[in-house]
Amino acid sequence: MAEQAGRGCSVEGCPRPHKARGLCPTHYRAWWRAERDANPSIRRCSVPACHRSVDTRGLCLSHYRRVLREERDADPSAPRCQHPGCPRADHAKGYCHSHYSSALRAGVIGDPCAVPGCPSGVAARGMCHRHAKRARVYGLTAAELTAFEGDCEVCGRPAEAVDHDHTTGAVRGALCFACNSALGQAQDGPARLRALADYLDKHSSKEHAA
Repeated sequence: MAEQAGRGCSVEGCPRPHKARGLCPTHYRAWWRAERDANPSIRRCSVPACHRSVDTRGLCLSHYRRVLREERDADPSAPRCQHPGCPRADHAKGYCHSHYSSALRAGVIGDPCAVPGCPSGVAARGMCHRHAKRARVYGLTAAELTAFEGDCEVCGRPAEAVDHDHTTGAVRGALCFACNSALGQAQDGPARLRALADYLDKHSSKEHAA
């Protein structure tokens, strides 16, 4: 029993404890909903074109939550969002659903992200949304993520992407979106990139000669 109690979630990078089927409560619920959505015998959401399974009141979880927000917005007794000019109801920390996310990203509410220098508030794993996603996808710690907050290793512009080897999954470095996209378009092929550089040099020489 002690071994069972000490088990962690089997999803890579998730620090939460095991609940069932090797998953934490959050990932177990996601698995359970996916299983229901894939089961053709379970009733579908009543919203046209939605193929997810029914969760509550004839709606899938996503549409049910949307209805709850709309009902709360229409309730005159519900506290209002504190963002200037916003008529919607309070969702959390005095903000509506949309402005809560904005305030969290801006670091107006919540504890600071564990990545040094990041101004955003904590969303998950002690980090903001952006860094928590990178930590989950690439298996990096908050300290390791700090290395990807500087400049692009190719052109020197601000780094906006974590570059990784698409074959092995190994993280290579920090790039701006343009350089990261260029690598992807070239399919990470050094020979193709060198050929492109030669092509540009050749035509640049022709232009200067003319």
